[in-house]
Amino acid sequence: PLAANGSPTTILAASKLLGRTAGGWSVAALAALTGEETDAAGSQTIEPRTLFAAARLSRDFTQGRTLIGGFATIVRRDLPPELAALHSGAGALALTGSHRFGNESHIFRALVAASEVTGSAEAIALTQQSPVHYFQRPDNGYAHFDPDRTALTGLAAWTELARDRGPWVWSAKLATRSPGFEVNDAGFLAQAGQHLGRTTFTRRWLEPRGIFQRTEAGLETFWDADYDGRATGLGAGLRVSSLFRNYVSLVAEAWRNFGGIDLVALHGGPALKRPGNNFFRIETATDPNQPARMGAGLVIRPRDEDVSREIRLTSTLGWRPSSRLDLELTPAYEWNFQREQFVGTGTVGAAERYVVGFLRQRTLRMALRAGFTFTPVLTLQAYAQPFATSGSFPSFSQVVDPAARRSSRRVVSIPEALVERQPDRVSFDLDADGAADLTVPPPDFTVLSLRSTVVLRWEYRNGSAASLVLQHERDDQRAVSEGDLFSVVGRLGSARGTTRLLLKVNYWLPL
Repeated sequence: PLAANGSPTTILAASKLLGRTAGGWSVAALAALTGEETDAAGSQTIEPRTLFAAARLSRDFTQGRTLIGGFATIVRRDLPPELAALHSGAGALALTGSHRFGNESHIFRALVAASEVTGSAEAIALTQQSPVHYFQRPDNGYAHFDPDRTALTGLAAWTELARDRGPWVWSAKLATRSPGFEVNDAGFLAQAGQHLGRTTFTRRWLEPRGIFQRTEAGLETFWDADYDGRATGLGAGLRVSSLFRNYVSLVAEAWRNFGGIDLVALHGGPALKRPGNNFFRIETATDPNQPARMGAGLVIRPRDEDVSREIRLTSTLGWRPSSRLDLELTPAYEWNFQREQFVGTGTVGAAERYVVGFLRQRTLRMALRAGFTFTPVLTLQAYAQPFATSGSFPSFSQVVDPAARRSSRRVVSIPEALVERQPDRVSFDLDADGAADLTVPPPDFTVLSLRSTVVLRWEYRNGSAASLVLQHERDDQRAVSEGDLFSVVGRLGSARGTTRLLLKVNYWLPL
């Protein structure tokens, strides 16, 4: 959560507990209380006082072959009337277990979890309509939107059977998340209401052979579906990785996704059919133990019917001039287009119309890392990540049949004469009657950001350390697409930024 000035909310108190009981149970717990934050004028609460807590309990049996455990998270908010759209409470509870067998070469794992969020009818309605759930989708046959709910509960389960030792390894995984499963108050969940299945088969050559130090080749299959049984992804892939005797590495992958439906593409509208796509990746790197090292990678992801395409180039340059200093630079450039990128929802008569655009996007990102060791107990680490992306929408289309297999039947182009572009808005006359049926902010965009951290760490006694942390962030976001992405990176120097200085001290108590 952010305060009015964009900085994190104030932590009033926090505690952490780690330990092991005489009976062999491992215990971990963390709790934090954040303060109430108001707007710049101090007249309205924008973030309530909140308690966050998480705990885990586990124990192993049969000489470590069997492990059982559980964990729980709790969030409680002291909500004023103006923040009734937030959850007043959230909790999750999970039980986990694993067991090794077959001469330690096989393992079975499982997890069962339950979640609940509570709050006003407004808060739970917003949760049901969020991208994680989209209960309001007109073709949603397994969940329905209820504006009067004041709680939402859900279940999740995951299981895996695997062989992870020896030259032949494999695994089979199944997972499910019910439509009402929600853990984003104290965790992260991208989408609920899904079943997932994975299988992998890998042959490993662990002994040196010819020019190879080690080689692996594997096949993986995947299947994803919603709770109506409709596939959201189905396919398979091959992966080969090799480490040569000179410690140069090479990885190559080829995947085929046969397509399915996209539950979130129309932002609460019906599921949109997605054609299949291919995925190719190749990556290589030199010996990481040498003073100078480098690597390069290429990713190509074309979708059928030329609906979308992604090309990504990555590289790594590292230099270790001495045992004390290590420098690394990892630039990456990405170019992609998407012909069916959601823009907005309009109304024509009693019918909802969905507008998508032809998005062209370019992204430039870079990570810089540096580490210096003054003494074995005094180190300095620095990290910086400049980022720039720019997207433009040269044309727009209207969805006419979201379930159609071919793009030409899913969408029809909107003539430019029915699109009015203004500096502060774009309007669409979807039925050609002379009146705008949908008006949205300009979808073109340019986003610049910089994240940097410097950490000076001193281990003043065995197990105890003090760290001085300097963090700096700055952003520049504009609703316009820049012609030359590389030239606008220089604007980061004049962008508004925030700098924070933190001191962290821990002390090990040998109880």
